[in-house]
Amino acid sequence: MNCSQKHLVHFLSSVVTGTLDEESVRRRRGWSIRYITQDVCRAATNSKWKLPKHILLCATLRHLYRSKQLTTILSRLGHSETYDFSMELETATAKAFDEMRPT
Repeated sequence: MNCSQKHLVHFLSSVVTGTLDEESVRRRRGWSIRYITQDVCRAATNSKWKLPKHILLCATLRHLYRSKQLTTILSRLGHSETYDFSMELETATAKAFDEMRPT
C-alpha cells in the first residue's frame, strides 16, 4: 500500500467509524474500508488497476455461476473484472499448474 492509499484508508476510517483509533477501526469496519478504498482507486484509475476485490469477485462469479451476463453486468457497474479477464485468469492458472506437474 503506497502513501496515498494509506491516507485514503485513514480518511475513510475516520469518516465511516467517526474515530481515528486504528484498533477500533480494525475491529469494527476494517474490511468495509478496504473495499471502499479499492473502489475509489479503481474509479480514479478508470479501471486500469486490477485490485483484489474485483478479481476475486469476478473469479467467484465465474466459478459459481458460469454466467457471462451476470459477470458483464457487475463489471459494467464497476464491481468486478470482465468475463474475458476471468477466462484469461483461469487459463493462466491452469497452464501454471500444468508446468508445475512433474512429468
